[in-house]
Parts: sequence; C-alpha cells; structure tokens
Amino acid sequence: MLPCKKALGEHLKQKYGELFGSRFDLLLYDMTSTYFEGKARANAQARRRYSRDSRPDCSQVTIALVATEDGLPLFYEVFDGNRTDVTTVEDIVEAMEEQYGKANRIWVMDRGMVSEENLEFLRERGGFYLVGTPKSQLQRFEQELLEKDWKEVQPGVEVKLCDEEGELFILCRSEGRKENNRAIVKRFEKRIQARLEKLKQQVERGWLKNAFISNKPNNITPTLFDIISLTAFILALTSTLESASCP
Repeated sequence: MLPCKKALGEHLKQKYGELFGSRFDLLLYDMTSTYFEGKARANAQARRRYSRDSRPDCSQVTIALVATEDGLPLFYEVFDGNRTDVTTVEDIVEAMEEQYGKANRIWVMDRGMVSEENLEFLRERGGFYLVGTPKSQLQRFEQELLEKDWKEVQPGVEVKLCDEEGELFILCRSEGRKENNRAIVKRFEKRIQARLEKLKQQVERGWLKNAFISNKPNNITPTLFDIISLTAFILALTSTLESASCP
C-alpha cells in the first residue's frame, strides 16, 4: 500500500468531509512505536531505543500519526526506531503542507514534541499550537496558581488564562487529577510499608548480618539493593506528593 499512501490520505480527507463534515484546521499529532520479536535485519529502520512497550531488548520502528480533532487518521509516517519525538515535528509539518497545502493550522502535541526550536518553526510558518508545557514552568505562574479567580469549564475542571510575552498559557486543575495523585501516593505507601516489613522480618530472622549481604539460605540478597530501592520509593513518594499539591 506504500505507493498508494498519498492517494489514500487525500481520499480519506475527502470522505471525512463528505460523511462527517470534518474540518482540518486543528490537527492532533502523536507518536507511537511497534517492535519486532526477531532481529529484523531486513528492515533498515529497525533500531533499539526507549521502548513504549517495555521491550528494550527488541528492535522497533516509531510511527507518527496525524489525526483530525475527531480522532480520524489523516496522515502517517514511519521513522527509525531510535528517532526521538521532538526531532520529527518539522518533517511532519512539511510533509502535511506538501500534501495538503499550507494553512494556518493549529497543531496539538504533547510535551514530548516541545522544544523552543519547534515552536519557533511553527510561528515562522504562521501556524498555531496547543502543547503540553513542562511542569518546571509552573514556577513562572506561582502567583496565578495561588489566586482564586479560576473558571469552571465543566464539573470538577477549572482553568485560568495567562498571557505572557505574547503567548497564552492555559492553567488547568481538576478533581479527577487530584484523586489520581492521591491514589498513586497510597500505592507507594503500601509498597514502602511492605518493603519495610520485609526488611524487619529479615533482621529478626538474622538474615541481615552485615551492611551489604544477607546470609538467607539459598538466596543471597544484596541488602544495599534493598536500601536503594526503599530510598527510591521514598523519593518517588515525595515527588508525587509535591505534584499532588499542584493543579
């Protein structure tokens, strides 16, 4: 079907308009990947990198998908498996313009696509964007976060608009997100409690006799690893608690 890729995209665009009245001025762009069980030697694009499927042992390809605001697929591209999301934006925008012409489109992307270079690239082309902003930037809006003039846009979801240096930021907080964060914290609490209880039992049974190695029969357990794991749990819990307090 590869030779028909362009014709297929144009056919879908036409049918979406005829059947569903779809508009194409707002586009959703995201990346995914698929992996191969074998060595994939015949596939020049198969590479190893971060695996969304938790299979770092397998080669993969990454797939870019552009969809309408209703989620209808409009365009796709296959990239090398070690291609990072942020490096694909210019290629996809240019490919869309080549196939469907230039327009003042609104691109919706997650924070994995965001870089100042990509945003400047879209501005220069007269494009608009709605993108996820790194949490580190919340510090810029500390005062706005503390103020109470939030607007409820739907039950449990509040937003606030902040115009800064010619860009419009949308701050959002939701009860659902807060509940999700609380649930994450509780899961960490249970895992930490279980780990502490396990360490307590090992100490009581005499399996932890020095600082680094337990002499549990037939199962040499590095105590240092247990301590590091426990520390990681505590750090993760602290980070989650801090996130839970933010919108």
